[in-house]
Amino acid sequence: MKIQGVLKVKNARKLLIILAIFISSILLKVTLSDSFNVLNYLTVTIGLIIGTEIFILKDRYLNIKNNFFKSIFQRIYASEFISEVSDKTCFFIKKWKSIFKRNDKKNQDIIFRDKDKLFEQFDSDANEIIVLYINICSFNEINTIFGYEIGNKLLLSFAERLNNNYFDCYRTHGDEFVVISYNKATDLEIDTFSNYVFDLLSKEPFKIENEEIFLTVHIGIAIINNETANESLNISSLIYKANIAMKYAKLKQVQYAVYSPDLMKDSGDNQEYFVKKQIISAINNNNIFAVYQPIIDNKTQKVVKYESLIRINGVDNNTISPSSFLKLSKQCNLYNHLTKFMINEVFNKLLTTDIDISINISINDIMNLSTNNLITNKLKKMPQEKRQKLIFELLESEEIENYSQVEEFINTVKSYGCKVAIDDFGSGYSNFNRILNLNIDYLKIDASIIKNILNDKTSETIVKFIIDLTRDMNIKTIAEFVHSKEIFEKVKELGIDYSQGFYISEPIILEEI
Repeated sequence: MKIQGVLKVKNARKLLIILAIFISSILLKVTLSDSFNVLNYLTVTIGLIIGTEIFILKDRYLNIKNNFFKSIFQRIYASEFISEVSDKTCFFIKKWKSIFKRNDKKNQDIIFRDKDKLFEQFDSDANEIIVLYINICSFNEINTIFGYEIGNKLLLSFAERLNNNYFDCYRTHGDEFVVISYNKATDLEIDTFSNYVFDLLSKEPFKIENEEIFLTVHIGIAIINNETANESLNISSLIYKANIAMKYAKLKQVQYAVYSPDLMKDSGDNQEYFVKKQIISAINNNNIFAVYQPIIDNKTQKVVKYESLIRINGVDNNTISPSSFLKLSKQCNLYNHLTKFMINEVFNKLLTTDIDISINISINDIMNLSTNNLITNKLKKMPQEKRQKLIFELLESEEIENYSQVEEFINTVKSYGCKVAIDDFGSGYSNFNRILNLNIDYLKIDASIIKNILNDKTSETIVKFIIDLTRDMNIKTIAEFVHSKEIFEKVKELGIDYSQGFYISEPIILEEI
């Protein structure tokens, strides 16, 4: 059946449905006799299969007005009907009732055909294949609001609605499903087909227990046809492409998207995968290294300290900066590997130099017991004169929820003689008063404020306010992103103690210090 045939099935099936209802009602009446034999057993089987299937389909394909037909549907499931039948027949009907109501694990497996079933049933000889990858939007919120039990029932009902409308659906995982069609279709038919599936799943609510739940979906489509006949007919590849298209649809907030190679660039998945691959490769092959950016005293204009910054060598020997990989490394649970490398690198470097070096520490690092222990153990083994050269820069751009734990970390490292700075001050979510009462030594004014200081009076006012506060508290200030002579002269004029930025120096490699 072609896609357009699916869309026009209602009128074609109406007479067949009415006829099937009539036949099933006759067959079911046989079971009301007192006797029970093999013939009755077979007739009730056939009757229940036909009758129950019609019961499932009626809401979608036939608005039945005949009360006699309606009563047949109702009596299939009504307990008073079951009580009229003999004990053996009653047992048999209850068995079918439990199957079609999807209460047992076996039947859930039938509805939730997984990818293994898809691979088994895939027709690799087909010339025309359409794969739909369907994602239920915000399903986690449904679990949170209604609970997991209703969420699970909703997934069953979702799959059931697809199955009952002549779609063989396969659950890939969680709230995502795949539908396969072996039909030829034009672009117009694809659009009609996709909108039909979208409306099927989104227009009518799903009735779960006493709740009516409306869903919306994003659909990704991958197609094999005569135009792409040279491509390998691989179901895994088709599902992957449909998944890429679905993610693109989510990104662009559209109902559906059809896969094309260009979507790989726009979906972000390809770039993320590439960066993740480079992070893992760098960790495994020791291709992580540190660079150091000088910080000068604005009065003497001499370098007095360095900030250590992480870099990784990419697979093509290109240097990748942290703005490209740090956020992704946290999402992929690789961030701690990078932090521990930098801790070891900076502690080793301090043993060979007499200049102060700072290292960036995030709130996640402070909360991480393993990272905390590594820092404490290394401080214990380090000579006292070297500890005094180490500065921990805490990122104020990250929201601080547990100030007591941050205060504990600061007090611990300062007890060993280290210094503490707040990095990116003015960019984050924290309370100024809480930050300035954290027993810190330096405050680094964020680049977003410094870079606009020449043309934006608000930025200049903020800087003056910060300088007044810190001077009274004996906290030294550092201007970040000093990228021109004009800005350098301005920060000196305002009384900032230190400067850092490309005007002073770009980050340099280890051997150049």
